[in-house]
Order: sequence, then C-alpha cells, then structure tokens
Amino acid sequence: MLTQGMREDPVVFFDKLVESGYTPQFKAAARVIKSDPALMNDFVKGVQVSLSRVDPVMLPDKYTRLVEPALLRAGLITQQQAKQIADQVRLVGMTADPSALPIRTANLIKSAIVANLGMGGSRLMESLGLSFTEPFLGSQ
Repeated sequence: MLTQGMREDPVVFFDKLVESGYTPQFKAAARVIKSDPALMNDFVKGVQVSLSRVDPVMLPDKYTRLVEPALLRAGLITQQQAKQIADQVRLVGMTADPSALPIRTANLIKSAIVANLGMGGSRLMESLGLSFTEPFLGSQ
C-alpha cells in the first residue's frame, strides 16, 4: 500500500497523508521518513503544501487538531516538541506575514523531527560517558 503511493511524486503523496491525518499508511510512511533524509525533506514539503491551502487564521487549529496528533502517533515528534511547535505556530500566526505561516510551520516540524531522530545518538554518547558540550580528553 505504501509503495503504491510512493510511485507518485513524494511531496504529493505526503500532502495526501497529512490531509488524511493519522492512518496505518501514515504510520508506515513514518518509518521510511525516519530512515531517509531526502524523504523527510519531501515530507516537510508535503506538510507545507497541505498547510498552504489553509486560511492562516485557521492554521493553528488545523495543526493542533490534525497534524500534531498524526506526528505524535507516528513517533516523528515528542509531546514536548509538539507543544513547542503549537506555541510557535500560534505566535507566528499573530506576528508574521500570514503567507509565511505554512513555510514556518513546516520548518518547525522538520527541526523537531531532526532533533527527535538525533536523540538516539545523544543517549549513546551519554551511555559512553561522552558529551558534546564538555571538552574531549581535557582539551580546552
């Protein structure tokens, strides 16, 4: 089912996934998105396309009602990231050019997904007793 959809333009495919909310197909796509940076970029573009059709006044509602739950259930973002994105979407919606809101929201989602995927590496570093913030081998 996922491979049939992926035969079309990935951005169009991901736009349709976002419009449908969380589905088994969305869950299957999330596994692929997590493993392929190029597909993650296409996914974010699909999110942007989907959100660009929404009246900017209604975008925060669509994000919290449809997009956020799908991203959470698929494991693409954490609960804390979801709250941060929702807060920023509301803030950007109040202060920025309304036409920039879909692009900014898509970028926030991409940043959260990238950060979420990088969490495994930081846990590995912690388990090895290493830190990205402390100097290595006593160097300053």
